[in-house]
Amino acid sequence: MYRKSNSNQMVFDFHLPFGGKLRSDNRWVILSQRFPGIRLNQSTRFSSKAVTSAAQPNPVEFGAKVSISLVDGFSFIDVLSWDPYNESGDLQGQIESYRARYGFYPESVHADKIYRTRDNRRYCKKHGIRLSGPPLGRPRQAVESNKEEVRALKRQQRRDEIDRIAVEGKFGQGKRRFTLNRIMAKLAETSEAVIMVSFIVMNLEKILSGILQLLFDLGTEVYRLFRKAIQSACKIISNHLGIVPRYSLSEGYRLK
Repeated sequence: MYRKSNSNQMVFDFHLPFGGKLRSDNRWVILSQRFPGIRLNQSTRFSSKAVTSAAQPNPVEFGAKVSISLVDGFSFIDVLSWDPYNESGDLQGQIESYRARYGFYPESVHADKIYRTRDNRRYCKKHGIRLSGPPLGRPRQAVESNKEEVRALKRQQRRDEIDRIAVEGKFGQGKRRFTLNRIMAKLAETSEAVIMVSFIVMNLEKILSGILQLLFDLGTEVYRLFRKAIQSACKIISNHLGIVPRYSLSEGYRLK
């Protein structure tokens, strides 16, 4: 059975068996000379720098790192970088951006585990912000005196994790429907423009869905009021039809 010796072999490194070689006018050879391929631990002319990642199965990943904030379903790109770094340092800047945007600090921040550092916890505690996730230290044991408090804390942590799913879902939506999983731009500037446009379109879709929901609710309310008015009118007419014959009969009149 034939087994490849190098899975990262490029076109210009490919060797045919029995001493054969690719022709110099082969289009793949020409393209490989014009656009060098991506190699691990090596930046390329496409500005796709290698980013070390200990959390991923592969030791090196390529592409941009994007840190977003999700507020009421709307996405805000706070950091977009091609350099390797730890994302936990973005949290404080994102919170300050929220304050500059809305004029006050958020009540709570639902962040991933990597953001729950001691520095970020101190920062959130200083500004009265509740950071999602369990507190540091050993988990509290439920005893008879604090049973309800521990249960309430677990329910709160559960709700925080459910609320945080929306951020992961936003990236999934961008990859499935808005080409974030297939960025064909070659330069860093054009790639950043594609990423920005994708999030802009997602926000526009959110606005459009809100308008459609508002129109649907408005139409439902108009239909309900119209139906109620028709029912009231029918009731009034039926009451008058019931009164007029009795009155006419008592006076000796007959309806035509």
